[in-house]
Amino acid sequence: MVFEDVKPKSSSSQALSIVSVSGLTTQGVLLSSLKTLEGCSSFMIQVLSCGHTAFCLYIATVDGFPPGSANIEKSWTCLQEGIKGSMDLKVELSKIGQDTILKGKTINYVTAASQIQGELVGKAHQRISSSYSIPRTMKAQEVASMVEWLIKTGAFLDRELNIQVKSYQPFSHPIIKDLIINQWFGSKGEGIKYASTFRDISNALLTLVAAVVECALWAYITGVKATHPNNFSSAKFQTCHQYYHMMLQCLQKNCLTWMTNLKKELYHGTWVALITCSRMILN
Repeated sequence: MVFEDVKPKSSSSQALSIVSVSGLTTQGVLLSSLKTLEGCSSFMIQVLSCGHTAFCLYIATVDGFPPGSANIEKSWTCLQEGIKGSMDLKVELSKIGQDTILKGKTINYVTAASQIQGELVGKAHQRISSSYSIPRTMKAQEVASMVEWLIKTGAFLDRELNIQVKSYQPFSHPIIKDLIINQWFGSKGEGIKYASTFRDISNALLTLVAAVVECALWAYITGVKATHPNNFSSAKFQTCHQYYHMMLQCLQKNCLTWMTNLKKELYHGTWVALITCSRMILN
């Protein structure tokens, strides 16, 4: 998948203007990491920046939980995609590719799967109580019972659950839009900078968000909010990710019109929320 909006800076004087990743400015983090690379050039910083952004977009819109065996190959592909349009950066990447040790370090810097997963789980963890109306006065046993029901039934994904008419709206809970906005549609987020990539709201994006919300819910399974959510990268949550991926594929196949409308409403609702928030700030 080629991300056409990912364009490297052509001027070396702009080399230190690192792009924002997942709504967070990563200049300090990236430059700090680069201190371990001796003689790091401004062109190399641009290569890493563009490659990291391309990988972040890949995680958000193509595969939110890529297998470890595919990370190396995909990271290098993202580096190649990220620098398209700049001969200087292509030359720099070619030099990196000829140095086995340097290439390995470069790939490590670019890989962003665990970073995005961790950020999302942390944000979901902070929103569970308010999103699912868990009162502070509720007894631990009641909280545990409610959370177990939400997870086992998958009801935590639903916006409205109507047992009488046997209707429900999976992947429509407000926390899904909330996390998408917070993670990718901040002032410098990829959802705004590369809007065309996010326009269709991919199954990969919904899969990733659904998996991290379940991960955050597990922090309440004892009835008392854990300080930190469970490890998202565990085999348990890889299975969880695969489950929601298959669920969305099934919905896509059997309820295509509904899925299309769901994604349109989610994308439209994201921008409406952003515009409303901006107006409130200006007023």
